[in-house]
Amino acid sequence: MLAQARGPDPLGPSSAWTSTICDLHHQELKHPGRLQRPGELQCRASSHRSCFLGVETCPELVWEDWDLGRDFTKKLVLKNNHNKLQKLRFRPPVSRFFSTMIPQIIALSPGKSFSMPVTFRPLERREYEDDIEFQVKDGSFQVRLRAVIPCHALEVPESVLLPVCAVQHSSCTTFLFRNASKLQTCFQWECEAPFQLSPERGLLKPGQERRVTVVFRPQGALVYQQEACCRFGGEGEEAQSRCTVLLQGPAKYPFLQLRNPDRQEEEEPRRLRNPDRQEEEEPRRLRNPDRQEEEEPRRLRNSDRQEEEEPRRLRNPDRQEEEEPRRLRNPDRQEEEEPRRLRNPDRQEEEEPRRLRNPDRQEQEEPRRLRNPDRQEEEEPRRLRNPDRQEEEEPRRLRNPDRQEEEEPRRLRNPDRQEGEEPRRLRNPDRQEEEEPRRLRNPDRQEEGEPRRLRNPDRQEEEEPRRLRNPDRQEEEEPRRLRNPDRQEGEEPRRLRNPDRQEEEEPRRLRNPDRQEEEEPRRLRNPDRQEEEEPRRLRNPDRQEEEEPGSPALHFGRVAVGSSVQKYFDILNPSPVTASFSLSRLRGGVPLLGAEFSCDVTEGSLVPGASLRASVTYTPTAVDAVSVEYLSLACPGALGKTLLKLTGKCIGPVVSLSSSVVDFGCVGEGGEVVRTVTLVNSSPADAVYQWDLDCSGHSVFSVQPAGGRLSPHSHTTLKLVYRPTHPLAHHRRLACLILHRDPVFLDVIGTCHSELQQPSILRPRHLSLYRLHRQRRLTQYPPHLLSTMLQDRKVQLDQDGALGLLEEEPDQEPGPMNSTPMEELYQACSGGMDPISSLTPHVTVEPAELLFNHRPSTSMSSSSSFSQSVSITNHTKGKLGLVWTAARDSPFSVSPSSCDLGVLKSTCFRVTYAPQQLNTLHGAQLECFAFYKMLQDHRQLEERLLCPPWCVTVRVVGHSFQPGREHFVPCCTLQHPRVVFPGLNVLSYRTVLLHNSGDLPLTFHLDPDQSPNPDLAASVFTVPSCGLVQPGDHQILTLRTTPTEDSPKQGFSLTLQLNAAKHTQDLLVVSTVEKLRVSMEGDGTLHFQPTAVGSRTERPYRIRNLSRLPLRFQWSIPRQDQKLISVEPDVGELQPNESMVQKWSFSPLEETMYTLKPCLTFWPTQTPGCKKYIPLKVMGMGSTGFIEAEKAVLELGEILVGSCRSVEIPLVNRSLCAVSFCLSVRQTLWDKGRICDPHTEPEALQLDSVRGTVPSRTKMLLRSTVRPHRGGCYQWTISYQTMNTRGSVWSPPQEVCEVRGKGVFPTMQVIDARSGGSVGGLSKVQLWSLFSLDGLNKHLLCSPSPPELTYTTPTRHSLHRCPSILTVTLLEFNFSAAPLGSDPSTVLLVFHNPGSIPVDWAFVFPEDQQIELEYWAETGEFSSTELHQMKIQDNCLFSVSPRRGNLLPGQQRAVHLSYRHDFAGTDRLPVLLKLSHGREILLTFQGVTVERDRPYLHYASRRHVFTPVTFGGFNPPRQVYELYNGGAVPVFYEVDVTPLKQLQADNFNQPVLRCLNPQGDVLPGKTAMLEWIFSPLEAKTYNVDIPIHIQGGESTLVTFEGFGVDPRAPGSSNLFHSRDAPSSLPCVQRTPLPGQVVFLSEERVSLGDIPVCSLLTRILFLTNVSHTASVSYEWELPQLNNQQVVQIHPEQGRLCPGESALCVLTLRSTSYPAFYQLDLICQITQEAELSQYRDAVRRWEEERERQLHEFTLTEKDLGDRQADPVALRSGPPLRKYQTLPPIRASSGGVTVTAARPTRAEWRAQREAGAVRRRPEPPNPNLLHLGVTARSHGLLEYNTHFPNQLNKHYAYRYSVYFKLNINTSPPSAPLPAGLPPLPHGPERDIAHTLTSLLRTLLDDPAFHQSLAGVASEPAPYFSQLRGTAPPAASSPSPCLVHPAGPTSSSCPPPSPPRLLPEVLLNTLQNLMMESFLGDFVLTAPHTIARPPASARWKHVHTHTQEEEEEEEEEEGG
Repeated sequence: MLAQARGPDPLGPSSAWTSTICDLHHQELKHPGRLQRPGELQCRASSHRSCFLGVETCPELVWEDWDLGRDFTKKLVLKNNHNKLQKLRFRPPVSRFFSTMIPQIIALSPGKSFSMPVTFRPLERREYEDDIEFQVKDGSFQVRLRAVIPCHALEVPESVLLPVCAVQHSSCTTFLFRNASKLQTCFQWECEAPFQLSPERGLLKPGQERRVTVVFRPQGALVYQQEACCRFGGEGEEAQSRCTVLLQGPAKYPFLQLRNPDRQEEEEPRRLRNPDRQEEEEPRRLRNPDRQEEEEPRRLRNSDRQEEEEPRRLRNPDRQEEEEPRRLRNPDRQEEEEPRRLRNPDRQEEEEPRRLRNPDRQEQEEPRRLRNPDRQEEEEPRRLRNPDRQEEEEPRRLRNPDRQEEEEPRRLRNPDRQEGEEPRRLRNPDRQEEEEPRRLRNPDRQEEGEPRRLRNPDRQEEEEPRRLRNPDRQEEEEPRRLRNPDRQEGEEPRRLRNPDRQEEEEPRRLRNPDRQEEEEPRRLRNPDRQEEEEPRRLRNPDRQEEEEPGSPALHFGRVAVGSSVQKYFDILNPSPVTASFSLSRLRGGVPLLGAEFSCDVTEGSLVPGASLRASVTYTPTAVDAVSVEYLSLACPGALGKTLLKLTGKCIGPVVSLSSSVVDFGCVGEGGEVVRTVTLVNSSPADAVYQWDLDCSGHSVFSVQPAGGRLSPHSHTTLKLVYRPTHPLAHHRRLACLILHRDPVFLDVIGTCHSELQQPSILRPRHLSLYRLHRQRRLTQYPPHLLSTMLQDRKVQLDQDGALGLLEEEPDQEPGPMNSTPMEELYQACSGGMDPISSLTPHVTVEPAELLFNHRPSTSMSSSSSFSQSVSITNHTKGKLGLVWTAARDSPFSVSPSSCDLGVLKSTCFRVTYAPQQLNTLHGAQLECFAFYKMLQDHRQLEERLLCPPWCVTVRVVGHSFQPGREHFVPCCTLQHPRVVFPGLNVLSYRTVLLHNSGDLPLTFHLDPDQSPNPDLAASVFTVPSCGLVQPGDHQILTLRTTPTEDSPKQGFSLTLQLNAAKHTQDLLVVSTVEKLRVSMEGDGTLHFQPTAVGSRTERPYRIRNLSRLPLRFQWSIPRQDQKLISVEPDVGELQPNESMVQKWSFSPLEETMYTLKPCLTFWPTQTPGCKKYIPLKVMGMGSTGFIEAEKAVLELGEILVGSCRSVEIPLVNRSLCAVSFCLSVRQTLWDKGRICDPHTEPEALQLDSVRGTVPSRTKMLLRSTVRPHRGGCYQWTISYQTMNTRGSVWSPPQEVCEVRGKGVFPTMQVIDARSGGSVGGLSKVQLWSLFSLDGLNKHLLCSPSPPELTYTTPTRHSLHRCPSILTVTLLEFNFSAAPLGSDPSTVLLVFHNPGSIPVDWAFVFPEDQQIELEYWAETGEFSSTELHQMKIQDNCLFSVSPRRGNLLPGQQRAVHLSYRHDFAGTDRLPVLLKLSHGREILLTFQGVTVERDRPYLHYASRRHVFTPVTFGGFNPPRQVYELYNGGAVPVFYEVDVTPLKQLQADNFNQPVLRCLNPQGDVLPGKTAMLEWIFSPLEAKTYNVDIPIHIQGGESTLVTFEGFGVDPRAPGSSNLFHSRDAPSSLPCVQRTPLPGQVVFLSEERVSLGDIPVCSLLTRILFLTNVSHTASVSYEWELPQLNNQQVVQIHPEQGRLCPGESALCVLTLRSTSYPAFYQLDLICQITQEAELSQYRDAVRRWEEERERQLHEFTLTEKDLGDRQADPVALRSGPPLRKYQTLPPIRASSGGVTVTAARPTRAEWRAQREAGAVRRRPEPPNPNLLHLGVTARSHGLLEYNTHFPNQLNKHYAYRYSVYFKLNINTSPPSAPLPAGLPPLPHGPERDIAHTLTSLLRTLLDDPAFHQSLAGVASEPAPYFSQLRGTAPPAASSPSPCLVHPAGPTSSSCPPPSPPRLLPEVLLNTLQNLMMESFLGDFVLTAPHTIARPPASARWKHVHTHTQEEEEEEEEEEGG
């Protein structure tokens, strides 16, 4: 687009200018999107060249830079692009401002150029325009000359289309605009939102381009169109010119999806078992098929093991394909092999190592299952049914790829090991083979509890609530094991053999994450049960199920504490726009301290169809805690947000000991005993352990290693050493500290004997008795007191040998029954002085920890400053002995080392720190054993009263750094530095790992006074609070506190002092009580939509746990409201930050508004007593619903019988509530007006669903299928009944709508028929009769009979060559007759489908119905009929093209039928016309081939029925019977009238039937009309058989039948109406014939009933539709009884291409009544063929003339005789127009023997023979025009048609002419064109009229009046003087004497005679103009009156004068 404005004159003074925008849309586009305008051509015209008529030149020359007073010349280059020489003439410019060379002829050779100078001479400053016109042979063209004034012009695009943009996003594009002028132009863009242009303003130099950036920021999903306006002009001027650019930008809503790639594999079996869901998910996968292919290898690469196995699986892909079909071919075999492996377990053991030896094969089979998910689905339940099979582990490894790596090395190290029996095989690998067959023989008795639960899932459901209801059962299990130590030892290996069960027994189900993997296939096997298990899943948070079906979620499963697991999810963009997004945590959640989930993607942008893979890392820190987080995917402009749920459970180590007691036995003093114990970690998490024991010699027991890290699912062997130093029994309960877990205790016992002292030996059973005694509070008594009490019967022995009190002492406080491991640990570490412990201590020490300062180097002696005292208190009722364990070379010592302590007494000991080395750190745990003194001698004590000693410890730490000496710089880490306690006001424990990562030891001390907040720090009790950590070792710190509400939520710090110096480490502790918060959707209000009474409405409702505590909840609904509302699940558990969607149901009982208030009760899982309540307001309304159809009556129209049609019935619910309904259908069938029995007729309407629910104010499409079983009218009444919640009927039936349809069969009919070839002369009436088309149409429109539907489609069903006939409808297709060897008889039938359903039709020949048999099955015996049919079919005498087809409703199709005349005789062939699912009609194709010399007449029928005639009439009508000559020779026929005479004699000698022309000739291919008069005497049927004889041929007997009608009978008057032709005959041609170029406007003209002697005229049009060919036409008019009753004008003519001719058809009825059935033939010949024929005839005549005058002389005749011209010409005389025969004899009769002709003579003779044959004229195309009418006598016509007589013009002279022609003597000389004079009275009338005329001619007055009349303007009718009818058909009415001098002249016709002709000519002119489009008949027209002549003016003036005189007389 070019925008321009006139600028100021650069050479003259400045002037104002205005902007103009020129828009020339007819110009060519130079660039896409840019429109060239006139200003643009100023600078581009010279370069733009065009080609005009083969001459390439510029379309215009433009002068831009010009000045006044100078000449400016440009060259116009002309180039000839044509391949011929071109001569150009040109006209120079007209104006004087442009000039060029003198006009001359420019000759341009091909490819040559010529330069023409054009000079421009301006005289003033303005624009100039002119042109130069060039003329060539083919036309002319112009070159424009223009001179313009420079102005500002910008070239900008018409429009700019921006890329599709997302809402609230932006897209941009650029476009160029250019300064198209020679001036500097300033511009400024103006545009409104959402478009923005940059730069907005600037300056452009001449010709400079500038790129503009368009930014599109839509705010809605619309198509924005806005014009950006650019104002431009000169620099420093006001920009008044403007141009616009249309900015277009479509905007769409963005949409992003989240997809979990790992879940696709898990859902594969589920989709296979639920195909309905698979169909719903299929379009989702199809929206992005490329992404699915990319994800397949990505999923395989997701696991580490699969990456390693990928190349190996691809090594042998062919074998996989071979094995896959084998399994598919025999899927049952796999199930049979499953028990076989169970029956033969040894083979399984043999196959197990084989798979391990050949891991590649196993890896090859792995992708096979992945590629064949169907088989994987089948194998999944099978593996679950047999949990012992190794294949069970395969899906588990796929679901948990991390575990697969851990299990693979273990299986490879021990192939025989299976996962469930790992520890047991480690302890006794030889036992595996014995137990393997046992498990296989009895799989139900497996020791693993997990498979048993799989086999009995119902039991698992029963155990699930039990475990949840009793989570403290683990605490009860611990004392039970303590009461029975023997059983404990037995149970310990059991836990090792089945570590999964140990997890089950902790909170039993809560600590069993493995169950999830095993339960996953069970859910896949029974997907319907998944809904029932929803509440169970809510009660079990460990099961990783999705919260909502279809919602995206990432389940991390069980993750070990301290480790990280990474999972991926994909962000897809299926929308067509680029979308940006942000990924963040969902707001309103729990503010967790330190996020456990982290995502590497926070924002980004995705193009359409792209995807982005994001990873989420889960790093849990709190053991046994379930973490729930939601990621919110927000996209600006999107309609909603997508949430991704992240879940994971943190698991800690599960550590156990192979034995809970280690017995060292009896050891001598100074001896050493070593024992081992196995520490097992059965969890996938690392276990960090540390024994709370000083192994440096301060204890008689030591463990190696004392601490370390235990890998997942591994074990280690610990070495325990017993080195006693004193002869006494030693017992110590060693605590093994586990990070993130409760400590594990090991009881170690040993007895030391010396020579002097031999105390009682401790046994493990003593420990069991001790625990029982302690629970019974008997350990406070010494053994001798217990013995006394036993003797005094104050205590008694139970069955286990333990003591028990008979009755409780009132003053004794009840002791603790059990304790937790943590309480026991704190009791031991605090020296038994734990203030909150419920355990009653026996011995306590205070303080339990001592800190020592440094030791000065100058003094090595003991000092009080370096020794501290500890106090030990005896809480028992017996005397105790205390013994400290001393270590060698230890800087710490205790004095005294031993002493006795009385009952309830205390004693002090001095602990001295004496380091031997300065500047170092020391630490130790001092050990003291307390025992009853009487235990020193085993002889003084019964064994059952033996009490083990107690051990108390004092932890000491000191350093010997001198003052001012820098202490060691600690290098340590804390894991984790943030300690978060549960938000409950209960005693809680947490563990922290302090790891010394340096090379030097370090000491630590936690002093609350040194913390920033001492009060808060004092609330945390840490054990140990001090200690020494060697390099590389670690120390597990246990923290205990009770969170409070006033504790800061951010936490407080505990300062850990390191190395007794300024080095500190802060430990952040969060111990605040969490408030229980649950959020409910909708601010605590739940609204139900109006619900129908008795039905139910469901709605989801979301609740969310906003606290950091797992909560359990329960809904409480009042009893009176439980019938109205319900919720599922009503109980469950919510993890922190987790939301749950619940399903609420509302079932109203009456029409009213309900307001209900259920209550939500929730409490922490750990403290069921702390309950809170939140009410929920539920509002709903009961209503009455109804449904109705959009249309009360639904018309389906016609449906094919036997087919089915899908029907959608719209059901509308206009009520306020949803309606659940049940439908019923009642069917009514009418067949031919009769109602059929509904009980016997099958239901034709089947509803796809009879039950459903329609929401309120919505529409539902009720899909149904209609299958009519028979023809007829169907009516289905659909009724509905409302349903209640239970699915029972709630209301009576109510009608919805009526569905009506009609079962129909396919129909077809013939609407046109045309003949060609040898039968081209047959009329359409004859063709309609020969092919029985009326009967065919009648049968095609009828319903088929049941036998006809035996085969619904054409098929081969017969074994015989003459198939059986299943139809009773037989018709004949008669191809008439033709001579032998003539052209085939072709008939074109136009079939039309009048119905509303498609129809498949086929012409089935006998060979098409026969089943092809093998050669040996043919009998070889054929009947004459079979042989005849074989001959016809083998020679293809009858052919149909096409044989089959399909017709859509209203469609037409032409079918060509032909019959070849190759064999003389009559040929018949049965052909079946089959309509698929419809009629079956047997057509007999019949044709006759006649010998060339045989006379033959073809009869369309041997029985002819005359039209019924009333008797008593005076003039019966004439009727005709046609005789067709089908031979090649003329036929003379003769009708035998003997039967007619006999009929006359039988009817009172009255001629009942007369033949008017009983004999005559019929030319070949023509039709003769036998005229008959049937005049009955009475009302009866007359039959007569009349022979028709043929001269030289056979006679034929034809039966004629007539019916007489009584004129007085009712309905007899209808006989007088015209029945001239079948009403089904078409009047207009339907289908053109091949090569047809001329068409008739009408092919049949029915004139109806007419009177005799009447003249009727019709107008027809002949149209030449060809665009190139001219044609000539000629009408061939038939005669009736040697009279020309019909005429067409013009009879011949010529039509140019596209021209139309008007033809006037005139029928002159005879004087007698008759039936007219005339066939007019119009012969159409193309002018080109006719011209070729004329040229050929001319050449033929010239050649014949040459042969007449030329002859050839040969040298052979010269030797015998002389050349005598007369002799040469002698012979028979030459005949004109005949070729001379060869000269063989002389005139004298002497035979001359001619020599053998040469080759040249033979060639000449052949050429002469070719020339002798006269060229044949071209075969014209024939058009048939049928004219039918019936004429009546005037009396009868006036009687039966009284209102029609005045509409006809009676031609009164026809009777006179008929008489004149019939009575004229043959010898009377008549002038040409005049009829002969009659005799009798008519002759006298002629003489009289002659005399009168002569008198008028002699009268002078008459001559004068004629002269006056001649001077007047001729009247209109005189113009038709030359249009009188020809003399041959209608002689002139003027009568003159034959001898008169003026006999050749005829006076002008009279006005009464000319009136019809004038009107006829007027109408013809109007119709011709209307047909050509020059005149519109329907438009209003104003007819102008002709001007008045002088005579009429004179008469008018004279009349006016007379009127004035009369007025004057009256006035006088």
